[in-house]
Amino acid sequence: MLPNLRVLLPIALGLHVAAAAVMYGYHDLARLAGIELTRKTDPFHRLRGWNHLGNAVSAQLTQHPGFVLMTDDRMLFAELAFYVRPKPTQVAWAWKERATDQYQMTTDLISVGNRPILYVTTNPNPSDVQARFRESALVANITIPLYRDYARHYAVFALQGFKG
Repeated sequence: MLPNLRVLLPIALGLHVAAAAVMYGYHDLARLAGIELTRKTDPFHRLRGWNHLGNAVSAQLTQHPGFVLMTDDRMLFAELAFYVRPKPTQVAWAWKERATDQYQMTTDLISVGNRPILYVTTNPNPSDVQARFRESALVANITIPLYRDYARHYAVFALQGFKG
């Protein structure tokens, strides 16, 4: 026997609205409850700080006009494509013989010619990538502190003379 939908539907809808309200106000509720947010207590930790990284990379691109933005990580590529303004020419570093994501399939480093590259990576020593360019210089280290126990770290390199 099926439960009465006239009773079940409002209950289900109310539970979903309550869950959405808790998730929407999670940070405020945690603060009111005296819970210190950390990487382990914040379910949204992967979503935080991207706007700050976008602003920092935008500032680097302003200091390096004409540079193409390159990343080696699909998530990093997507977040910078959303947050960096004005929108730069952007390519993905394809480090394997075959493309492994849509950005590697739809961007091509060779198509940007001899334009200099601003390479943003989480790897502080990307010697394998640097070896593929005639010139490489670290231009910035970007740290985005999110919590007392967690920060994101990025290195920004100016690359020129892609060897192929």
